[in-house]
Amino acid sequence: MKNNCTLSDGILTFRDGVTVALVDIIHYLGEVREIILPEGMKTIPDGAFSFFGNLSRVSLPESLEEIGEGAFECCSSLKHLFIPKNVKKIGEGAFNFCSSLEKIEVAKGNKTFTSEGNCLLSADGKTLIRGCRSSVIPSSVKVIGESAFQSSSLEGEFVIPGTVTSIGTFAFADNPFLTVIRIPKSVKSIGIGVFHGCLRLEGFSLEEGNLYYKVEGDCLISKKDSTVIAGCRNSVIPVGVKHIGDSAFGDLILIESPVLPEGLETIGDFAFAGCLNLGTMRFPSSLKKIGEWAIYRSDIKEAVFEGGETEVGKYAFYWCRYLFSVTCPSSVKVSPSAFELCKSLVHSPAVTEAETEEE
Repeated sequence: MKNNCTLSDGILTFRDGVTVALVDIIHYLGEVREIILPEGMKTIPDGAFSFFGNLSRVSLPESLEEIGEGAFECCSSLKHLFIPKNVKKIGEGAFNFCSSLEKIEVAKGNKTFTSEGNCLLSADGKTLIRGCRSSVIPSSVKVIGESAFQSSSLEGEFVIPGTVTSIGTFAFADNPFLTVIRIPKSVKSIGIGVFHGCLRLEGFSLEEGNLYYKVEGDCLISKKDSTVIAGCRNSVIPVGVKHIGDSAFGDLILIESPVLPEGLETIGDFAFAGCLNLGTMRFPSSLKKIGEWAIYRSDIKEAVFEGGETEVGKYAFYWCRYLFSVTCPSSVKVSPSAFELCKSLVHSPAVTEAETEEE
């Protein structure tokens, strides 16, 4: 790369006319505190500066038109984001896991994006693309996008304004100091894993009159199909719940072991993955399916199937290192990979159904 850029006192400066190539800059990982990109550069490629953990400042040229997917992902020291006026495209996850980000601005005259309240927005202000720890969601916002606040170091209580109708997948995930989330009655759609990994989340404050969701037992539940969309550390799964959604309890530390009520029919993919304090889990006879990776990497110690014809999906209990006992009647259909790497398990349940490769 030699003549493409220079590194001096932690500042990586690219010379005019060059393009960013990951293979060229990867050996600077960890050394760079600031990046200066030259005028004339139009594209930052996918993943170009991802995992530059000490990077705190980036100077983007006015000529820039496109920021690739994951371009600055996991730049955990980046504090200020300024989007130049000619940027037309920002790839998925371009600024995911930038946990120190506290200021977001878009240059005046940009026709694709705008900013307000330290939020990166679509030009019409209706979609929130990326937020940060100091964000205040503007009243123009209707959609909080996928992973918009993921790993944003949110703390305490966070208020979603009454104009919002949709909250995207993993929108508030991995904010371990978020304790209360206030959801307005205007919200009609909530994606999966929306509070995944929010370790200190104590409950959900849902405005009265919401037609689509309810809170019961400190669980956020879809009224339409009785699905737990999200849980928290205090959750007690209520009787009447039929489904536990994908990633509903992912990477949480529960106050007490969950009791799965009779009448529960499905447990979604990654539903309890990485979850702590599972202890003994009893799976009711009403349960029809446990999804793929559903309880993966959790601290479950004992699994008791109470009958029925439950289908246990691929890798459902994968790498549950403390699982030592499984009580499983012959009616339960177990995927061959369901209990892989459960090293404390002396006797694995009999496999009754072959896995098929996905097309």
